[in-house]
Amino acid sequence: MLTSNISTSSFGKLNLRDFIRSLAMTVAASVVSTIYAALQSGGFAAINWSHVGEVAASAGLGYLITNLLSKSKIIVNADKETVQAVKEGEAVVNVSSRQ
Repeated sequence: MLTSNISTSSFGKLNLRDFIRSLAMTVAASVVSTIYAALQSGGFAAINWSHVGEVAASAGLGYLITNLLSKSKIIVNADKETVQAVKEGEAVVNVSSRQ
């Protein structure tokens, strides 16, 4: 029964994980935007690269703002047996704060 808890950043704060995920969103938005622009224009030569950069920056900034204004969450990674035991009332979940 291995479990690991991941706490997201609290309201009004950002942590390193938020910035890493924002960077991933920026890269993903750049790739999707570039592919879409290439399909629309018939090739990579006619792509408006400044527009691709604007889309990527907007996606990354939007992700950071969303996380900044979101409530803190706790994500629990547990095996299926543990989750099923909790659902059936055979196991108990204890929550404590680390301060």
